[in-house]
Amino acid sequence: MSRTAPRLDLLCAVALSLLTVLSRLPFRARMLYNWDAVQFALALREYDVSKHQPHPPGYILYVGLGRIVNAWLGDPAAAYALLAVVFSGLTTFVVFYLAREVYDRATALAAATLLAVSPLFWFYGAVGLTYAGEALCAVTVAYFAFRALKGSETDSWLAAGYLGLAGGLRQSVLLLLFPLWLGATVVGLRRVGTVVIGLAVIAVATLTWFVPMIWLSGGLDRYLAASLELADSVVKPTSILGGPFETTLRISRYVLESVLVGLGPLALAVFLVPWYVRRYGWGRAEWFLVGWTVPPIVVYTLVHFGQAGYVLTFLPALVVLLSRVLIA
Repeated sequence: MSRTAPRLDLLCAVALSLLTVLSRLPFRARMLYNWDAVQFALALREYDVSKHQPHPPGYILYVGLGRIVNAWLGDPAAAYALLAVVFSGLTTFVVFYLAREVYDRATALAAATLLAVSPLFWFYGAVGLTYAGEALCAVTVAYFAFRALKGSETDSWLAAGYLGLAGGLRQSVLLLLFPLWLGATVVGLRRVGTVVIGLAVIAVATLTWFVPMIWLSGGLDRYLAASLELADSVVKPTSILGGPFETTLRISRYVLESVLVGLGPLALAVFLVPWYVRRYGWGRAEWFLVGWTVPPIVVYTLVHFGQAGYVLTFLPALVVLLSRVLIA
């Protein structure tokens, strides 16, 4: 690699990130988008999950960032919308480096550009909800997890740390990306000690936000009561265990529709996958991206899928993979 290559990569990543931010700013929400956004706004005054300020499971780091920005802007809707814009720009930046690490610069340029113009990613990058932040957390964990898959112990622990902290912004990331981290660490390093230390890092990082969240919510009992109440009223009726099978089919269709909206015309690259496999094979990189995608799809389909923004947990993986197929 020449000396200019890292500089060129940085220039490309920064340029795409800035373009993403600039494209969102004129369209950012001026009002609270939905009830969840209202709950996040109420949490800026008083954080208490038992009062659904915000709703369970808590999102304490997201609210904390919102308070910092709101102290400057004095407008909850504007504060959270600006966070979404910044999250979007950072996500594009990380996706470039992720695709560069997994494949090459051409794929990185294609993936970062196509994600930046994704209708779904664009929308959630302009409204005051957590999903753009979830995308950022997911791609950051995935970047270090892939480096762990290539044998880097330090990157495995970095992925673990980011995974633990990501749970404070959106707890589902911790659950859905844990298999990716664990699989990459086990396959890439094959050392029990590395896994044990990584689990400890996740635990410590999680406790840094979990303990304050419980304290601010009035204790573990109140927090669990609010969480179980929400699970019974919202999650259980949509799960395969608590709802009719027709609901699962309807959710499956909703997940698929959301993915298609997120991918846009890039979805047509799916038809080139058989050709790609015959010509280039299906290796470690492709299995990694599939391993990133499958757990969220299974959980969303069989348990709960609240809105289209959920797919941003794994949409970058599909964008990277299909971008590679498209330009190969």
